[in-house]
Amino acid sequence: MTEVYIVLAVFTMMVLMAIVKKPSSVYNNDPSQKNPVEGKKVVFVEDESERENADGVRGHLQVVGEADRNSSFYDRIVKRILDIVLSFCGLVVLSPVFLALSLWIVIDDPGSVLFTQKRIGKNKQYFKLHKFRSMKIGTPHDRPTHMLKNPEQYITRAGKFIRAHSLDELPQIWDIFIGNMSVIGPRPGLWNQDLLTSYRDQYGANDIKPGLTGWAQINGRDELEIPIKARLDGEYVEKESFLFDCRCFLGTVFSVARGNGVVEGGTGELHKHGSDKSLFENEKGVTVSIVTYNNSDEIDKLMASIQENLLFSEMTVYVIDNDSDDNTVGIIRERYPWARVIENEENVGFGRAHNIAIKNVHSKYHIIVNPDISLEADAIARSVAFMNDNSDTAVMTPYVMNIDGTQQFLPKKTPSMKYLIGGMFESRFQWGRKLRDEYTMRNEIISAPTDVEFCTGAFMVTRTEALQQVGGFDERYFLHFEDADLTRELRKVGRAVYNPDIKVTHGWRRENKKINKSFWVAMKSMFIYMNKWRGSDA
Repeated sequence: MTEVYIVLAVFTMMVLMAIVKKPSSVYNNDPSQKNPVEGKKVVFVEDESERENADGVRGHLQVVGEADRNSSFYDRIVKRILDIVLSFCGLVVLSPVFLALSLWIVIDDPGSVLFTQKRIGKNKQYFKLHKFRSMKIGTPHDRPTHMLKNPEQYITRAGKFIRAHSLDELPQIWDIFIGNMSVIGPRPGLWNQDLLTSYRDQYGANDIKPGLTGWAQINGRDELEIPIKARLDGEYVEKESFLFDCRCFLGTVFSVARGNGVVEGGTGELHKHGSDKSLFENEKGVTVSIVTYNNSDEIDKLMASIQENLLFSEMTVYVIDNDSDDNTVGIIRERYPWARVIENEENVGFGRAHNIAIKNVHSKYHIIVNPDISLEADAIARSVAFMNDNSDTAVMTPYVMNIDGTQQFLPKKTPSMKYLIGGMFESRFQWGRKLRDEYTMRNEIISAPTDVEFCTGAFMVTRTEALQQVGGFDERYFLHFEDADLTRELRKVGRAVYNPDIKVTHGWRRENKKINKSFWVAMKSMFIYMNKWRGSDA
C-alpha cells in the first residue's frame, strides 16, 4: 500500500504543477505571443515582397473563415484519459533515462539541457514545446533543420545519437501530460511554418491536438514534402480511433527500432537533386524518367532503343539512379551523354525517385519507363500520336512482350485481396490460377484500345498536366503497387487506356513471389494500398 500512496502523491503533485504551468505554456501571460489566426481557417497567399518563412517560401496566411470541426467523444474524453495515464507512466518509468541523457548533453556541450520552441497546437493555438537539446548553443532558434545551411555543423555528438533514435522528443511527454499534445497526432509545426499550416487546414489536421508521433511519422517522417505530409495528417484525422492510434504507436516503435525516417536536412531533402532547376531547362515536348538501381547489365538495351526511336529528337530523358554500386551511372554518362542524370545518395524507392523528375518537368507528355524495357523504333511516336488523338486520356500503357515474343499480361483489374491470395497460390491450385487469370485479364481478347483499371509502371505514357495534378506517385510505396495506386489517381482526372497496337519488350523478373526481402516489401506495399483505398469503388 505504501507504493500506491507514493504513486498517488507523485501524481497529485504533477497534476498541481501542470495546472500552474498550463497558462504560461500557451502564452496566456503574454498576449503579444498569441496566434492572430487561432481558431480561424486560413489559406496561404504567396507574396515575393515578404520575408521568407520557415518553409522557405514568401507570403502570409489569410483568414477565410472560422474553424468548425467538432471533436469526437474519443478525441475529447477517451484519448485525453489515455494521454494522462500513458504520459504519467512514461515520465515515471523513463526518469532514469531523462537523468542519463541530461548528464550526457551537459558534458558534451555545456548549457541548458532542454530548449523550448513556439509550436502550433490544436486550433492553431501557440504553445511551448520541449525537447532535449541536440544542437550547439547558439544554433538559430526558430528555423527548422531543413532551413539551416549544413545542419550537421550544429548537431552535437550526443545530439546525433538522440535525434537518430528520436530521444530528443522525450520531454514532450510532459507536454502531453499538461494537455498541449497527445501521444498520437500530427507533429506540431513551428509557429512560422505558414505553408504547412495552410496545407493542414485543407485536411482538418489543425483541428486536433498535435502528437508525439503520428501517421505521417511512420510513413516517411522528414523525407516527406509538405503537401504529402499534410495529406497523411489528414488521413489520420479521418481515421482517428483507438485501433488506429494503436497501429500508429506500434509503427513508431518499429520505425525507431530500425532508425528509419531521420534525414538531416528535413522536409523533402531527398528531392534536393530535383530542385536543381537547371536540369529541367530547355526541355522537349516529351520527357522520360528511368529509375535505376544496379541495372548496368540491362540499361544499354533501353538507352540504345531510345536513341534509335523516331521521336528521339523531341525527347528529354532523365535517369534517376538510386545509389547503384555497379557503375550504372558511369555507363550512362560515358555512352549516352544526352541523358540528364540525377544521382541519389541512397535507394529511395521507385515512385519517390520518379517524382524527382515528375514534379519538375514542363513537357506535354511524360513517359515512365523501367530500365529492363526495350522499345520498337515507332513505339514512342505512336504513343504520342494516340495521346494527341485522345485528349481525355490521362495514362496509356502498351502491349508488353517477353523477350521471346510472348505476351506479358500486365494491364490488370484493380487489386483486391482475393486476387492477391490467388496470385500466391496460382502455382499450386486451380482456383488460384483462375483468380490470377481473371486479375490479369488473360482470357479477355483485347484487340483495340480499351479502358483498364490498372496500367503497369513498366511503361506508362502520361499527360504531364494530369500527372502533376495528382501529385505523381504516392511516396509511401517503396516498390510494388505504386503503379496501381497512380492509375487510380489518374483515373480521377482522365481515362486509363491499354493500347495493344503499341508494343514494347520487358525483361521481367517476378522476385516478390520468393520469401525474401522483396516479398516483405511487396507485402508492406499491399497493406498501404488496401488501407488507402478501403471502401473506395474501383
